[in-house]
Amino acid sequence: MIRRTLIAWMVGWVAVLAPSATLAAGIFYVNNQSPSCSNSGPGTQAIPYCTISAAVSKRKGPGTTIYVSPGIYHEQVSAPTGGGTPDSPYVFQAQGPGVVVDGSDDFSATSKWALFTGNVWFASSVTWSPLQVFADGARLASSTATPSDLPPGSFTYVTGQGLYVNVGGDNPGVHQAHVGHRSHGFKVSGKPWVTILGFTVTRTEDRGIYLSSASNNCVISNNAVSFANGRGIGVTASTGVRVLSNVVSDSQNHGISLAEGSDGGTVQDNESFRNSDPIARRANGIYIGASSNILIQRNRLHDNQDSGLNYSLASNNNISISNLSWTNGDHGFDHLDSSTGSIHRNDVAYGNFKDGFSIEGGATGTSLYNCIAVDNGNGVYPYKLPPTPREYDLWVENTSTAGFVSNDNLFWNSNSVAPVKYATTIYSTVAAYSATTGNDSHSIQSDPRFVNPAAGDFHLLAGSPAIDNGNSSASNWPATDAEGRARVDDPATPNTGVGPPVSYSDRGALEYVTNQRPVLNPIADMTVAEAATTDQGITGSDPDGNPLTFTKAGGPSFLTVTTTNATTGSIHLAPGFTDAGTYAASASASDGSLSDTKPFQVTVSNVNRAPTLNAIANMVVAEGGTADQAVTGFDPDGDALTFTKGSGPSFLTVTTTNATTGSVHVAPGTGAAAGSPYAASVTASDGTLGDTKPFQITVRLTNARPTLNAIANMTAAEGASADQGITGSDPD
Repeated sequence: MIRRTLIAWMVGWVAVLAPSATLAAGIFYVNNQSPSCSNSGPGTQAIPYCTISAAVSKRKGPGTTIYVSPGIYHEQVSAPTGGGTPDSPYVFQAQGPGVVVDGSDDFSATSKWALFTGNVWFASSVTWSPLQVFADGARLASSTATPSDLPPGSFTYVTGQGLYVNVGGDNPGVHQAHVGHRSHGFKVSGKPWVTILGFTVTRTEDRGIYLSSASNNCVISNNAVSFANGRGIGVTASTGVRVLSNVVSDSQNHGISLAEGSDGGTVQDNESFRNSDPIARRANGIYIGASSNILIQRNRLHDNQDSGLNYSLASNNNISISNLSWTNGDHGFDHLDSSTGSIHRNDVAYGNFKDGFSIEGGATGTSLYNCIAVDNGNGVYPYKLPPTPREYDLWVENTSTAGFVSNDNLFWNSNSVAPVKYATTIYSTVAAYSATTGNDSHSIQSDPRFVNPAAGDFHLLAGSPAIDNGNSSASNWPATDAEGRARVDDPATPNTGVGPPVSYSDRGALEYVTNQRPVLNPIADMTVAEAATTDQGITGSDPDGNPLTFTKAGGPSFLTVTTTNATTGSIHLAPGFTDAGTYAASASASDGSLSDTKPFQVTVSNVNRAPTLNAIANMVVAEGGTADQAVTGFDPDGDALTFTKGSGPSFLTVTTTNATTGSVHVAPGTGAAAGSPYAASVTASDGTLGDTKPFQITVRLTNARPTLNAIANMTAAEGASADQGITGSDPD
């Protein structure tokens, strides 16, 4: 079953001046989970109010917005005097899910209960007479038995004593007991232009949200209301009220009610189900009583004790469009008490206990077009002999035939039960009914081929006779279906509908769409540096609600696309050091059959890496000699290298030979060996970054010829001796 989810719906506000602080418009905050909350504080985000009621008591006037943070608020909230204005409503707005206004008190502490007798427990602190008591999330039955005889699953209250509960044995605190205490979650009485948005309201002793006494033009939107002892959302004597996109369930009266002159309102996009009165069969999904000119559209109404939609007490000229009403305990759509001029367009009634469309009690002037009613009243009254069908897909009671207009509908039962009763005649075929009454000349009696009606899925399967067979010329014809889809021409089905504007609209609330192409939202261009990474989320949507798969459609190898969830994907870029440049790229979103592709551009900026100079061998050279050595390097980006002297003696020079090679030249002079060895280095540069390597130069001595000074001639006598010293020098 498709459940309508709560969606965010922002309500604008306009600040207005007021004479005192308690009347100053603006935005104020409530957060009972904040340690700094104060009911006497300013109501700021830093110091919020602890309760909604405290905020209301101090912050009144049009243009006021009360933001409420998640938490459980055990209070009844009443709108302030004056309410709002058309341009400046008074707004209560939940900030996210989990903002609960609870009409009960929490009795889940075991210390609040004492054993009375047997399986019966007693809470003396309950000093009021509760109408509802809950255990394990379910209602207990109210009992008239004495406390000692209290049956399991029930409760009773004794004045002056307290509350007695039997949950079947255990302490009720173990079963998350809650005791009803407050009548309403929100009460608006005589306060126009008030908005209540996004709250969970539960376990109230009467109506969950209650508008009364000319609380005109209020908006109740995106709330979840459950376990009200009375009506879930109740509007009385208040005009122009909009009840939008709420989920209402398990009320002990109507789920949604507009009554006592609540004219000119709108009830739209709600789901109302499992509402049931324990005393009498009277709880409807939507109840319109003595209220007229209301638009009721795109609601889902099911498993209610009475009818899905009920008009009573002369509720006139109401318009019902694209509502789905199924498996309710009475009718799908019920018209009573001279409720005249009702218009039905594209409504669906399925599997209701009695009639799909019941038009009785002087409900004249009713109009049905493009509606579908299937398998309604398909049972028997067992106490009648012979057994007779309960009721019909369409019943127009004899006091309601005047002004009845009906055509282009589909009525069908999966067995032989007659689909129509008109006035006092039961018709086994739509054709026979049409031939006799002149109504429904274009209506058909055939299986509409719903996808899964038992689970609340009333989409049409291929081959349905309702496809491209509606009447778009009927007044109040909806240009979009109950899910907001535009009318689509199925190419496989002949257009047998009536126009203008189109001859291919479908009967029923949901347009048949074979498969609509998903939409991938535009993708921003991406820039990333070489060897870095970056990511971008991409989003898309599918008109049919199918999950999307996101994939790479084109682009460089370093681009990948992954799917994050049904509507979101991610683009990941991880270029290498050689990937600088601009690339055309694209990504696709696919529903499995059809896809949408969007282009974008990827720019990878260059990252300059340092070159590498290879190790340089040490050099040895003699004084006065020369020596040369080639040095080499490489640049990872392919840039040409320049080789230069980094450090070393003056007789060292370095030159560049080509893009990867240089030359080291040494030419030491005489005496250079005295400073040997010499530390030296060479640098290879790409113009921005460089690499330097050290090496050593050793200068050795050269063995020069010594010089002997001139020697003087010598003379000596015979038999004598003579001596002369001689000298020389060595340049080394």
